[in-house]
Amino acid sequence: MKKFSIITICLNEKKRIEKTIKSVLEQNYADYEMIIVDGDSIDGTKDILKKYEQNPHFQLISEPDSGVYSAMNKGINRSTGEYLLFLNSGDILNNPQVLSKVFAFMDSGEEKDIYYGRSIIVDNNNKMMRAFIFHEYSQSKMVKHFFEKWTPNHQAVFCRKEIMLKYSFDENFVIRADSDWFIKCFKNKCTMASMDIMISNYLHGGMSARPKNDFVKYVEFENIFKKYFPFRHIWYCLAKRIKFSHSLPWPQCRVMDAWLKLRGEGKTLEDFFTMNKYENVAIYGLGILGRHLLDELKNININVAYVIDQKAGELNADIKVVSPESGLNSADVIIVTVVYDFYNIKKLLSAKTKARIVALDDIIYDELY
Repeated sequence: MKKFSIITICLNEKKRIEKTIKSVLEQNYADYEMIIVDGDSIDGTKDILKKYEQNPHFQLISEPDSGVYSAMNKGINRSTGEYLLFLNSGDILNNPQVLSKVFAFMDSGEEKDIYYGRSIIVDNNNKMMRAFIFHEYSQSKMVKHFFEKWTPNHQAVFCRKEIMLKYSFDENFVIRADSDWFIKCFKNKCTMASMDIMISNYLHGGMSARPKNDFVKYVEFENIFKKYFPFRHIWYCLAKRIKFSHSLPWPQCRVMDAWLKLRGEGKTLEDFFTMNKYENVAIYGLGILGRHLLDELKNININVAYVIDQKAGELNADIKVVSPESGLNSADVIIVTVVYDFYNIKKLLSAKTKARIVALDDIIYDELY
């Protein structure tokens, strides 16, 4: 019998983390551990996690980290299983027999470094939105998937621990370190097998679904492809850049669509501000999304101290507007409403203020999903 390590990273996930834990702890397989790597949550997540500390299958790490892939690498180093699976907060194992079925498959043939199965995207009600099926493994098919910017979802990939330690996640990536990791394993001739087993239901609305990350995803994958397949890269750029320029939804529209869905459910953004006890708020960007945010915060009696905008001298607004190059007054949090350039904006603002800097679409998606 092989030991499995299921690793889940989280930060302020009190609404979603427990269903993930339950789906793992209800497995009918005996030899496994669940490792939670919590980034020092402040929203009540740790109270939920502490309920499970006496379970022999459960171990908790709760301390600050430097990001998603830093936390995932930390989980790898703490694991004791032979094979590792990463399951995000809000995702669940598809049924209580998943680990038993995976072991039976592994035990039925020659042992591989990596096994990947099937997964589905679900909404908040666990209703399927889309299925991901990777067919029988072959090198040519896998390269075709890579060319289409697809790699197996990490929520359905079991990897030998020695391989994870040798090819850990590159923490320089924002979104695509898991894709980089899988292609790196492929290029280094790790042995692989496809399993016709439904592994996980993963929740729509995670990092890769956030509009602020659309362009980052594209650029990161283009760089990955260039690194591992340099001779195919010219054709890749021609084919994909044209497709990208015509098919990418306007990110502002995607944020507004999610915001309208949130309002349709009778919800506002108030919980985010009250839960975190933010009393003085600043807004970065007074475009369409910024003005809608300003109106909503006024309606729910959240104080907006000032707005930051590149065009501060040209805007007509009934609130103080300052340039990002000027000195920034104190604020508890700065909400960035500019979708595409979030990471550069965050870097700029972090050099000028100690306030927490949050993307508007992260607040909306966290409330919606």
